[in-house]
Amino acid sequence: MKTRELEELSHSLPTEAGTRVRLPIVFLRRRDLGPGAFTVMGGRYEEYALLLLAESFQGSFEQFKEQKPESVVLFKPQISLLMRRFHSLLVLGFGSSDIAGRAPSVYEEYATVCLVYENLRTLEDNQIVL
Repeated sequence: MKTRELEELSHSLPTEAGTRVRLPIVFLRRRDLGPGAFTVMGGRYEEYALLLLAESFQGSFEQFKEQKPESVVLFKPQISLLMRRFHSLLVLGFGSSDIAGRAPSVYEEYATVCLVYENLRTLEDNQIVL
């Protein structure tokens, strides 16, 4: 993490948010929400801070808590702006998640792999080639 970016982040946020944001901030790519959609992996302070930095919200944290939707969604133009300013403080994640942003458990991922394997075996038995 670059000192210059940490200082810029600290000066860009209200005192309350600046002391509670956990770094690095992780964005999760969400194909289920549309092209270029990302959610913030973290708590309310991380979401609040990123919306302030992306100039998508103006107000106090209390106002944010009252208005906050189920999950904050940021799109590629906002992500690009944030990455240019805070490249060393942000991480882009690509993976599967359900609609609530919850990552699947190891068991769920194993079950998905087994299902895909079974479907491939069925295709091979029927001699269907893609």
